[in-house]
Amino acid sequence: MGLFENTLFLFCFMILAIFHSCDAQNSPQDYLVVHNNARGQVGVGPMSWDDALATKAQRYADSRRGDCNLIHSGPGENLAKGSGDFTGRRASELWVAEKPNYNYGTNQCASGKVCGHYTQVVWRTSIRLGCGRARCNNGWWFICCNYAPFGNIIGQRVWRNSVRLGCSRARCNNRWWFISCNYDPVAIFHSCEAQNSPQDYLAVHNDARAQVGVGPMSWDANLASRAQNYANSRAGDCNLIHSGAGENLAKGGGDFTGRAAVQLWVSERPDYNYATNQCVGGKMCGHYTQVVWRNSVRLGCGRARCNNGWWFISCNYDPVGNWVGEPKMGLFNMSLLLMTCLMVLAIFHSCDAQNSPQDYLEVHNDARAQVGVGPMSWDADLESRAQSYANSRAGDCNLIHSGSGENLAKGGGDFTGRAAVELWVSEKPNYNYDTNECVSGKMCGHYTQVVWRDSVRLGCGRALCNDGWWFISCNYDPVGNWVGQRPY
Repeated sequence: MGLFENTLFLFCFMILAIFHSCDAQNSPQDYLVVHNNARGQVGVGPMSWDDALATKAQRYADSRRGDCNLIHSGPGENLAKGSGDFTGRRASELWVAEKPNYNYGTNQCASGKVCGHYTQVVWRTSIRLGCGRARCNNGWWFICCNYAPFGNIIGQRVWRNSVRLGCSRARCNNRWWFISCNYDPVAIFHSCEAQNSPQDYLAVHNDARAQVGVGPMSWDANLASRAQNYANSRAGDCNLIHSGAGENLAKGGGDFTGRAAVQLWVSERPDYNYATNQCVGGKMCGHYTQVVWRNSVRLGCGRARCNNGWWFISCNYDPVGNWVGEPKMGLFNMSLLLMTCLMVLAIFHSCDAQNSPQDYLEVHNDARAQVGVGPMSWDADLESRAQSYANSRAGDCNLIHSGSGENLAKGGGDFTGRAAVELWVSEKPNYNYDTNECVSGKMCGHYTQVVWRDSVRLGCGRALCNDGWWFISCNYDPVGNWVGQRPY
């Protein structure tokens, strides 16, 4: 019985250690440390914990378990969500990471950036804090922090709280004095509108087009009306599902503007190889190529607020671009029938090349070779199981595990199997071999399963979800990620 007692003790100790580790990242002190460090950096006094605010935050977090949507319940509130063991400390660090996006001189976020979470963290008069954390039905964590008195008052500075204003004074005929003060919230609202005007959409498009020698676009009211109607129709789910050809879509939180959306599309430029007339392997470039498509000379865009608080942006182009086989800045000089055939062949060849067993194996085995672990081989039974599970998740696309020895991922656009495995392998820096643990607050379990020495057979599946995203599942045998064992 001695061995059993020792085993039982070790098991209990392991459970206590795990809970202690989790609690250590989600205690009031963890939230406060990150908040007060950020406040100290700008000369703002510390916050203290408020149990009433914490109760309120926990109650709201619990109420969001069903959908895990980041919808605010009111002012003075920061929200975050994340997968794995997403902690309160990590959420606070995420908010503070917005610091570079805040310009103290203008008292505004940098163009197209989000900074409101950070400004609430360091708001000088917000001196009480309470937070809650709940596990959503999809396996993610929802974190809510409430602040009192609440911050982010328009027209006030974050850590000086001075209102910028201009005033004038006049003597009335009855000898009284009349005083008028104008506040710069007006300028702030004007600034927001200025980020979503036709000129804003056109300016970013035409700058990008000029860089490759393509003429400017002009605004088209009919296209704008069509884009706005479609954006409005997507307010319920905010899913990036195309309504047809010649259309770019984007969505974002905070005050996600039309200008920011176009900048996002243009940022794909490095992913387009003009010499091969293709996107760089596994990357997206179709939004950019539509922006600079020479024959697309008319533009119309729309923007709608989704029910989850995000913004949905749609831009329509005429004539439509992205004809397969034609240089992105070139002329259409083939028959429509030939173009259609080439498009179908090219799409199937491209997709298959990124989702074949060899694609999954190649990225896995490259990562394994880097740490001296032998290669995996493909297993048809594991593939069948993975594909069946991916198909079963097409309805909700939620990353909920079906069991052990399984890696999951999802993504928009043409999210491929190769891209999914590269995503898992990108967790490598988060794994500390010496301690055999993930770096604090980081995820590394997908990577450790990829390189787990005893896992020698692999099978994967990929399914298109109802919301237009791709769900990818890989199964491993024998299963890895055993507590107390090293991956290699």
